[in-house]
Amino acid sequence: MAEKEGNYIGIVTDADFTRKIAREDLPVNTSKIEDIMSAPIVIMDQSASIMEAHELMLNSKIRHLAVTDEKNYWYFICSRLS
Repeated sequence: MAEKEGNYIGIVTDADFTRKIAREDLPVNTSKIEDIMSAPIVIMDQSASIMEAHELMLNSKIRHLAVTDEKNYWYFICSRLS
């Protein structure tokens, strides 16, 4: 995940590398994370149901969802299969 001033602002996945580096022919040694990251990060509380998470991911057209607790601590990133 990419961070700016203590806040997470984006995430980089293998799909970002494939889509943005390979397809757009970006130079690997001079490109920055901010050039390829997906943003903003979509977040859901750990108390949400699996169905809510699934619907949010489908409606947001995302494959990774950040999960936090009541204190906003990050637990993990869950992934949806294509």
